[in-house]
This record gives sequence, structure tokens and C-alpha cells, in this order.
Amino acid sequence: MVAITRAMSLAPSILLLDEPFEGLAPVVVTRFIDAVRTIKAMGISVLIAESNLVNATRVCDRIYAIDRGEIIFEGNPRDVFSNEEVMRTIRG
Repeated sequence: MVAITRAMSLAPSILLLDEPFEGLAPVVVTRFIDAVRTIKAMGISVLIAESNLVNATRVCDRIYAIDRGEIIFEGNPRDVFSNEEVMRTIRG
């Protein structure tokens, strides 16, 4: 959270976040998602690398699922859960 605040002080046009939800309590995740939405509303693009698909779809406008360097899904977050290949990859 402090790193994001520091990055925002530089007035970025894009904010890159790597696994931002990892290790956060569910209530903190919800507050963090609200903060990301506020950042997006300010006109700042946000690129998130996240392994938790459920949390990622709560905040993203577009999703890319990557397996071993290959994009296996690209599109609307609502559609990712109906993609059998993505679900099979996530479940192992």
C-alpha cells in the first residue's frame, strides 16, 4: 500500500501491480479493489499481474490468462469462468 502511494505521488499514466492481493485479508482486498477503481476513475491505467482469478475479475476491464508464456484467454472477465481450458489450467 505504501509503494502504491509512493508511485501515485509521481502522477503516473499507468500503474503496474504484481500480485497486489497476495496475503491480504478479505476485508482488505475489498478496500484495495475500491482503491484501484478510484485510481482507474482518475484516468490512470492499471496493469495487474494476479494469480487469483476471482479477485482479478472483480477489478479488471479486460483479462488475459497466460499459461507457460502463451495467452490462452483474452477478453471480458465475465467470460473467463466459462472457458474450460482456462479453468482446467487453473485447477491443475
